[in-house]
Amino acid sequence: MAVFVHTCPFCSGKLGLDVVAVRPTGMHMPALYLHCSACHMPSLAIVAVNSPGFETAARDPQPRALNAYIGGVVASHPGEQPERAPDHVPPEVGRVFLQSRGSHRRGDMDLAAMGYRRSVELALKAADPSIKGQLGPRTDALAARKVLNGSMKDWADNVRLLGNDANHDPPEPTPDAVEDLHLFTETLLEFLFTMPERVKRRREATEEGKAGIGNDGPKPEASNA
Repeated sequence: MAVFVHTCPFCSGKLGLDVVAVRPTGMHMPALYLHCSACHMPSLAIVAVNSPGFETAARDPQPRALNAYIGGVVASHPGEQPERAPDHVPPEVGRVFLQSRGSHRRGDMDLAAMGYRRSVELALKAADPSIKGQLGPRTDALAARKVLNGSMKDWADNVRLLGNDANHDPPEPTPDAVEDLHLFTETLLEFLFTMPERVKRRREATEEGKAGIGNDGPKPEASNA
């Protein structure tokens, strides 16, 4: 299968995207239908061909990079997706999380791991400012108060160790370990802030709807008795 070294618009990984299909376009330039093996998302690139060997290379069943046959990318769909923190997180938590995502995308694994751990610390502090101390005791206290369930606490214990490794041990964290830290951090932010706020807003909207029906609905006729 042919591959095309191109930046995935979803995960921003610049790697050999699998060319699933090649199709003509009205621009007289081929469209490459691509698949990212990292995030498993599809994308499309319309390219300018600069070599007559393109068609053969594109249909070669053996792995072959197409970049040598292409003069450039004319358009790609979708465009690069902007990075976002989970909804409704406190500003300082979202800021550090996005900085961590930037380091992660650039491959700076040490900075990404430390940043995700810092995001977790800030999130737990925002969830209950009365709890003091290090990340571990705060996690235990929130679990005791049922703010975190058992599964989240167990996951947090593993992430706490990974964060300490990133802070103190010389070897660079592995990509798999940092991705696990990223997934935990994002899930924790959604658990602590995104879902509770969505439930709250849904409840408020439901109560307002019920109040509106009560105010606008037909009123019972006064009794003549």
